[in-house]
Amino acid sequence: MAVTIADVAQAAGVSKTTVSRVLNTRGEVDASTAARVREVIDRMGYVPSSGAAGLARGSSRTVGMLVPSLTWPWMGEVLQGVVDTVEAADFGQLLFTCNRGAESVARFTSQVSARAFDGLLVAEPENTLEMLTALHRDGLPVVLVDDRGHHPEFPSVTAANAEGGAAAARHLLAGGRRRPLVLTGPARFGCVRDRLAGFRSTCAEHGVGNLWQYQSKKPSRTTRSCGAGTVTLADRMG
Repeated sequence: MAVTIADVAQAAGVSKTTVSRVLNTRGEVDASTAARVREVIDRMGYVPSSGAAGLARGSSRTVGMLVPSLTWPWMGEVLQGVVDTVEAADFGQLLFTCNRGAESVARFTSQVSARAFDGLLVAEPENTLEMLTALHRDGLPVVLVDDRGHHPEFPSVTAANAEGGAAAARHLLAGGRRRPLVLTGPARFGCVRDRLAGFRSTCAEHGVGNLWQYQSKKPSRTTRSCGAGTVTLADRMG
């Protein structure tokens, strides 16, 4: 059976609060008592819970991340960037997905409080903005990755979507292509609308007003593979 803080307190003849203060190196315990508690901890092999110790310090040294699905084409690269940065700062990371839609969101909401992590990164699953805003208002630092045009009241970062669309158009136009085909994701996503707007604007500036467009139902690995073939097809249509 695992040794508990209560076991340590009883063996050292002190309260659990005193053991906690020794563990968290607070200067509220006299030197002889602290030394006795540490001796008991070493002798009994007590290992404190990282979660409990974090709450006692007011910091969990953990960053949470909530994502729609791990199958989204760019999600792996985003996660790797987050992991590299979090681990370099000597923090841990907890990953949550919303693969089951509303059911996953409900489970996340029931399990998470504003004190669960030191911060939460979100690649926003649909219909979660209200819940995220509530966590932020309760004191949890939240950063949104790709705000989809929602402009929440907490910080967010996003790609230069309009410029990306414009750069894609310039690439095709530079090759003499005049009848581009555009494969997009669902129009409800702000990033999709921004990219398409950048593409359309650049084409219009060069006298190309008619675009072929195909809209995918949802982001997927299939979308990525189709997207890779779009430039090839557009090249052949020039």
